[in-house]
Amino acid sequence: MCDSNKQDVIRCFRDVDYLMSDTKRQSKNGVDKQMCNVYVPPEDDSRDYNPVLVFVHGGSWSRGDRSHRWFDVYGNLAKYFAKAGYVVVVAGYRLSPEVQHPTHCEDVAQCLKFVKLKIKTYNGNPDLVFLMGHSAGGHICASLVLNTAFLDKVDLDHTFIKGCVTVSGVYDVTATALMSQIVSRFVIIPAFGRREDGDYSDCSPIEYVRRGAPPFLVLNAEKDWGLDRQSEHFVQKLCNAGVECKWKRYHRSGTNHLSIIGLSKLRGEPYKEMCADSIDFLDDLVRRRFEGKKMSKHLRGNSSVVYDDVFVEGLEDQPQPVMDDVAQDGEDLGGVCSL
Repeated sequence: MCDSNKQDVIRCFRDVDYLMSDTKRQSKNGVDKQMCNVYVPPEDDSRDYNPVLVFVHGGSWSRGDRSHRWFDVYGNLAKYFAKAGYVVVVAGYRLSPEVQHPTHCEDVAQCLKFVKLKIKTYNGNPDLVFLMGHSAGGHICASLVLNTAFLDKVDLDHTFIKGCVTVSGVYDVTATALMSQIVSRFVIIPAFGRREDGDYSDCSPIEYVRRGAPPFLVLNAEKDWGLDRQSEHFVQKLCNAGVECKWKRYHRSGTNHLSIIGLSKLRGEPYKEMCADSIDFLDDLVRRRFEGKKMSKHLRGNSSVVYDDVFVEGLEDQPQPVMDDVAQDGEDLGGVCSL
């Protein structure tokens, strides 16, 4: 039940057209993909505009949607961050095999362009935009941050994204294709095409690491299909380039590649520690934008979580959509997502 007091209500604007055009979109299971859902925090008279978090779902580049059919997983995640004061944009994008890389990234870049132009309509700050993605969504986010060609194509400055959180992300597509013949045949080839030499370096964010990139928070589940090894190499390369970065793997927590976002939970709840750590990271970046503070050495959180490594280096007029009111229920939401 929704609370009639607007100060206690998270507003959700569903199926927002981020293309801002009459372009024909890919529709899958009756859902247009090039749209987004926008979650607006409860009204707060103490601030003019809220920081913005753009979330990109996973699904092996071929499945998933901004409005997940299981218990509104991504809506739960968005509400968790909206409660913390972020305008959350859950981006949809066209899926493989109908399209292949780089289309997924180009679609989300178009969503970022929409955020730049229109997010003030939703009380968001276009100068405080962060990215977050899970699994394939982590690959998309890292690609958008590191491969400047994507932002160039939509006339966005390379500094538009102020920070990036990747959860169980894919950073080396070549290495992912080598995991098994099943992964190569049913995940990589539909999304990136068949390469006789098996080289997907041009599709891999790890190959685009650059000095001057915004800070990263890289997170992995305890059981993460071997993607934690990719994260280790990715984080080390970021640090070698002088990019500010933190890496955390959740030991002894029972998390896996799906549960960390909420896809294997009964109520679609994301993993609490992951959400809390992400908010701490983002809040720290927001504070530093206004106060000039350096990043704290460690993430705050439950002491039962073990840090593998912590790296700190290199400081550096849309029509009104249909609106749903989503009342805060006071539940703690914690999460995970998919490849």
